[in-house]
Amino acid sequence: MRKCTLLLLILIACPPWALAQKEQAREIARSLIAEKRIPGLSVSVIKDGKIIWSEGFGHADLEQDVKVTPETKFRIGSLSKLLTAATLARLHERGLIDLDASIHKYVPTFPRKKYDITVRQLAGHLGGIRHYAEGEFVNTRRYGSLGESLERFKDSPLINVPGTEYSYSTFGYTLLGAAIEGAAKKDYADCLQSEVLTPLNLRATVSDDNQKIIPKRTGFYSLGFDREWIHAPYTDNSDRAGLLSTTEDLVHFAEAHMTAGFLKQETLKMLFTPQKTTDGDPTLVGIAWRISKDSKGRTLYHHGGSSIGGRGFLVVYPEERLAIAVLLNLTFAQFDANDALAILRPFQEDSAEPDDESPPKSPSMDQKPEVNVTGVWKLTAKSGARTLEIELDLKQNDAAFTGAISTSLGNGKIVNGKVSGRRFVGDVNVEVQGQPMVLQLRGEIENGEMLGTIEGAGVPRMSFTGTQKE
Repeated sequence: MRKCTLLLLILIACPPWALAQKEQAREIARSLIAEKRIPGLSVSVIKDGKIIWSEGFGHADLEQDVKVTPETKFRIGSLSKLLTAATLARLHERGLIDLDASIHKYVPTFPRKKYDITVRQLAGHLGGIRHYAEGEFVNTRRYGSLGESLERFKDSPLINVPGTEYSYSTFGYTLLGAAIEGAAKKDYADCLQSEVLTPLNLRATVSDDNQKIIPKRTGFYSLGFDREWIHAPYTDNSDRAGLLSTTEDLVHFAEAHMTAGFLKQETLKMLFTPQKTTDGDPTLVGIAWRISKDSKGRTLYHHGGSSIGGRGFLVVYPEERLAIAVLLNLTFAQFDANDALAILRPFQEDSAEPDDESPPKSPSMDQKPEVNVTGVWKLTAKSGARTLEIELDLKQNDAAFTGAISTSLGNGKIVNGKVSGRRFVGDVNVEVQGQPMVLQLRGEIENGEMLGTIEGAGVPRMSFTGTQKE
């Protein structure tokens, strides 16, 4: 009788259909980990305020054979911008910061530029503040405050007139964090703790402090050119108020944005309403959050994060009160929002991918090549206001190709290249500032012109066009 009662309780708590969902999601996660050579990954899914699945895969520490668990703390990279946005929203609700005020009201020491910048523009990446330049993604200096780290970019000119163009900028969010300090009259970390972490009971979310002993912090890894794991280079994220967190903390954070309570309804609407340029063009970004609709017409909010030794995604379906957080411990991991959605898919009645900002799918390789990529190609790649000149020296044999890539940032090799029809895809092994990186090259050839994209985790997608060198 006791065994029957226990079995009944198990079936009630976790019915067969729920077990099937988890097993399907588990198999998708394992497949992605193997395909993308990820040392360790954690995933959590929340539905209607309750975590319905949370699991770790692989290793948090390869040398000590420590497994990932849902309690493992990972670097979350730019997902921290969402927590900055929540802190900003809470201060705004209490009248402590005016989103349409000049940034100089709260950071008077920041050098004045040709044009003024508002707090709201910074929060929506419309402030004209530049992003990382060559050599700036990795930082080894320990900064005592966000105000001190402003020196990294404070003397740089604006890259555009504020409000006229969307241009993603981590430095812009560093300045926004300094504005929060100025408005609240206390350190950013204290603001984050009192406004977000404590109210939401996010106990596992802490500053990424290299000097502290932090229990259950993962190790940080990269892929070498031979696709074997190596230790990630040392970096100090104090310049950007970097955070460690768990997937469970992140989905609880997401849940707090699905209904009013933690924030007022009008504040949530503000966070999730795309801002517009001065020309009236929507940017698809509100206050930090990216707003999309998938092919089923469902609204989703999302953001990704990349750091040395870390990659993560948080995706929220507000109408379904469903969210997923994925964190992993690999630098420049080839893991994108579509991969996070693939893991989430078993928990949805029907599924689709976001229509915007989704990387193009790898072409099917069952078509006979209609083009030959052999030759030297001169390309111009662009991402926002940034431009990069690229030279490809390619050699095709049947449907496969290899080659070399030369840029001002670094040189490398192209491997695993495949051609199908007029399209092509290949992996780019390149070393930038001493750090091995694996990027992906995708594109097609039309009327003698090559066009496509090159991208990698932590590297903005750049669209390129060009022709063969004569």
